[in-house]
Amino acid sequence: MIKEAEEAASTLREQTLAQARQEAEEILAAGREAAEAERARIIALAEAEAEHMETLATRHLDRAVSFVRDQVAGRE
Repeated sequence: MIKEAEEAASTLREQTLAQARQEAEEILAAGREAAEAERARIIALAEAEAEHMETLATRHLDRAVSFVRDQVAGRE
């Protein structure tokens, strides 16, 4: 009877450890997915901001070129 109880306890322990490992893997996988989603969001935001800054820079460059051209041509 003691041997059966020890075997049952050992089996229960192994099942509990296996379940805990499985839950830990699921938590890690969910964390990886959340991190990847956040990474993608940050990259998309950075790309949009870079595109906006490039657009602004292009506008400023166009104005600067016009200003220099007007100065060279003697126009104000």
